[in-house]
Amino acid sequence: NITFDDEGHPFEVFANLGKSGSSDSAYLEAIARLSSMALRAGIDPSQIVDQLRGITDVPVWDGGTLVRSAPDAVALALSRHLTNLNDGSNVIDSVASSAQLGLFPSTNKESDQQDNSNTASGAKCPECSGYLLHQEGCLNCPDCGYNKCE
Repeated sequence: NITFDDEGHPFEVFANLGKSGSSDSAYLEAIARLSSMALRAGIDPSQIVDQLRGITDVPVWDGGTLVRSAPDAVALALSRHLTNLNDGSNVIDSVASSAQLGLFPSTNKESDQQDNSNTASGAKCPECSGYLLHQEGCLNCPDCGYNKCE
């Protein structure tokens, strides 16, 4: 979620990634807090975008947009705000919908119809800490071979 000052400029970034207490959730919260501090200090949002954009972890597709990581998603949300600000579009409506890019499963019906037989779950393997994939209803680790079916 991105909040704006009275002039429509981004002022604060809030981000939440599933369960609190996980390393990934803590890193995302740190990115959001530091981005907020930079925005409140008057740093140009495009500089924040330049620093965060392209950081890669487990990439996902979100509505035709490649989201390379949680920091990349924050950069994409800020970037869309900047684009909409320059176009004179309704900034708050458009950014509210893009602030969750790649961080949560899509609720888009069109996306749900796509083949999701081999997608990153975001969960980490309990044996090797690699990322688990959803494959045929099971969680599989491509790094060590861990497999759990429910």
